[in-house]
Amino acid sequence: MESYFGVLNVETMCLTALPKGAEYVAFSYTWGERAAQNADPGVEHFKTRLDNVESLKVKGGMMDVFDRLPRAIQDCIGLVKRLGFKFLWVDALCILQDDQEVWSLNARNMDLIYGNANLTICAADGSGARDGLAALNRGPDNPQVTQYIAQYKKGVELMVSYPSESYCRTTTMSEDIHAEQAYTGWSLELHDAPMQRFKKVKKDPVNVYTLSVQLFTERALTHEGDILAAFGGIAKVICAALGGTPLFGLPTSHFDLALLREPEDAAQRRRPDGTLKFPSWSWCGWKGQTMVHREHMIKELLSYGVHEWLIRRTWITWYIRDGRGNLRLVWDAPDVDLYGRKVPPESDHMARNAFQRTLPKYPYQVRMVRPGDSSSRTDERLEDQRYLQFWTWSAYFYITPADEKNNQDKRDPLVGRLSRRYIIQDMDKDTVGTIILPSKWAKPAEGGPGSDAEDPQELVPDNNMQYEFVAISEARGFTKEEFGDWNWYLDLDMAESEWDVYNVLLLGYDEDPGGKIARRVGLGKILKKGFDRACERHDEAPLGKLWKEIILG
Repeated sequence: MESYFGVLNVETMCLTALPKGAEYVAFSYTWGERAAQNADPGVEHFKTRLDNVESLKVKGGMMDVFDRLPRAIQDCIGLVKRLGFKFLWVDALCILQDDQEVWSLNARNMDLIYGNANLTICAADGSGARDGLAALNRGPDNPQVTQYIAQYKKGVELMVSYPSESYCRTTTMSEDIHAEQAYTGWSLELHDAPMQRFKKVKKDPVNVYTLSVQLFTERALTHEGDILAAFGGIAKVICAALGGTPLFGLPTSHFDLALLREPEDAAQRRRPDGTLKFPSWSWCGWKGQTMVHREHMIKELLSYGVHEWLIRRTWITWYIRDGRGNLRLVWDAPDVDLYGRKVPPESDHMARNAFQRTLPKYPYQVRMVRPGDSSSRTDERLEDQRYLQFWTWSAYFYITPADEKNNQDKRDPLVGRLSRRYIIQDMDKDTVGTIILPSKWAKPAEGGPGSDAEDPQELVPDNNMQYEFVAISEARGFTKEEFGDWNWYLDLDMAESEWDVYNVLLLGYDEDPGGKIARRVGLGKILKKGFDRACERHDEAPLGKLWKEIILG
C-alpha cells in the first residue's frame, strides 16, 4: 500500500499501515453541515492532523479522543468489531485533514480505497455524522424498521434490502459505485440504480458518463471544494473506458461532447472559500442545479455516431494551462490534428496552436509542452489550472427574450422555472439562434449588471448591446422547441437541414477586469450563416466573424 494510506486498528485503537493482504472495512457517510460548521459551542469533531497523528499511532491513542468522535464513527467502530474485522478506513481519521498534498493523494484514489475494501458501511440515515447509525440506536425518534425475509428453499433465505445507491444521496457516488462488487449477496437491485448503469461502462461509456454527471450533481456536499475528489474514482474508470483521462471532471478523449452539458435551471458559480477554483466550462464550476446533457444537444450526434461526430464535426485543438503555467494538449494525441479529424476547409488553414495571449500570473511568454517532453510529465503536486486556451470562430450578436420576439409559449419543456429562452439575432435583428439563460437576464438588477456577487450571471440585457459567442462544434439542427420559426437563411426546410448549425458558448468577461479571460455563461445554437452577418465587433475585426484566440476560465 502507499505510504499515505492508513487504517484504524479497532482492536488496539490506533492508526497504522494496512498489513499486506489484510482485509479492511471502509466507511461511507456525510460529515453534515452542522459538523462542518462546529454548530455546538465549544465542541469540535475530532480529525487527524499533523499535530496529533503521532499520538494516534500509539496503542490506545484513539481511545483518548473517542468521546470527541462523531456518533456515526463511534457506531461504525463498534459495528466493525462485531462483524469480526480488524481494520477500518474512515476519512476523518485516516487522512491528514490539514495537509492539502496528502489529502489530494487520497482523494485521487478513492476508487482504489473503496474498491479494494472487503466491505463498505454506508450511513444511510440522518443529516450528518453526529446522527450515528440509526439501526444501532433504536429509540422514540428512531423506531425499529421491519426487515422482510423470505425462505426461498431449505437453507436459502432472501432478504429485501435497500441498495446503498438508492438512499445514500449525500455520500460521494465514487463510494457507492466502488463499494459495490458483483455477486456479494442476495438483494433486490434497482433497475435504474447507479451500480446497474455502471456495469455498462465498457459497452456504453458515453451514456454512463452523462448519467453519472447527472446523478452526481444531484447530491449534496458538505465541502464545496471536495467536488472533484468525490467524483474522482468513478471519473477515472469511465475515462479509461473512453480512452482518455479526467480533466476537471470531463473526459479528455470526448472533450467536445462533454462540453455540451447544461444546468436544468439557473445555476450559481461554485466558489469554495470565495475563490474561483473551478472553471466555468466544467460542470464542477457550478452549483445549485443538476447538470444534464439534454437530448436536443446530443441525441442527433449519438445517432450520427460519437466517433464520426468528433472526427468530422469538431475542429478545436484544446489546450489547458498546467500547474507550471505551460500549455498542454487536453488530449495527448500523437500530434496536433493528427487528432485524426477532418477539419472543415474554412478553418484548416487557420492558426490552431500559435498562442500569444498571456495570463496575469504568467505574463512573459506562452510556453507549450509536447507529449514526451520532460516538462510535460504529470506532477501530482501541481494540479492543472482552470484555463483553456484555443482558437475558434467568434462573433457578436443581439439577445432578446423569446416570448417578446415571437410570443412563444413560456411553458417550454426545456426551460426551468428560474430560466427562460432567449433569441439570438444578427446585425439586422433577424433570428439566427437560441439559448436558455437565467430569467435574471430579463430583470433589471439593483446596482446594475453583475451586482449580485453570488450569481455573476446577473446581467441586464440590452436590445442594443451585442454579446460574444464562440463556435465549439457542429450541430445537426434545431428542434421544434428550440426554434419554432424558420427564416430566409436556409433554402431548405428545417427537416432537411443538416449540420448547418454551430453549438456555441456565450462568453462573459466580468470576472476579469483586464478582459483577457472569458467565462462560460451559457450553451446555445446559431446558424452557421448567421456568423457571416454578425454584429459590429468590439475588437480586431470591424464586422462579422473572427478566427480568435480565446482563454476560457
